Amino acid sequence: MKKNILNIVALSSVIPTIAFAADFKSFVNTTLTSFSSVISALIAIAVFLLIFGIFRYITAGDNPERIAEGGKLLFWGLIAVFVMFSFWGLTRIILNTFFSAGDLTGFQLENRLFNTN
Repeated sequence: MKKNILNIVALSSVIPTIAFAADFKSFVNTTLTSFSSVISALIAIAVFLLIFGIFRYITAGDNPERIAEGGKLLFWGLIAVFVMFSFWGLTRIILNTFFSAGDLTGFQLENRLFNTN
């Protein structure tokens, strides 16, 4: 069943390219726009997990079980934030390596975030 769902998702991302005779850049642009939304949502969840872990750790008091639980949430929240930002940076490196800055529009949000001008 999982294999069928994976095949359907993969095929549904390719069919519009074939049906509308889209070029490779528009396919990559659509894919990166989707990834940008997913990555942003996952970063928000990871930051929430990190803040929730800090809150649990601080409010644990003298209870060693709650301190351990808060520390575990804090640890996994930090790992999640690191992984999400690493994935975002890796995607950015691939994007800059294979395409010029004006070719794709899928990551304009991060261009606004990190623009120093």
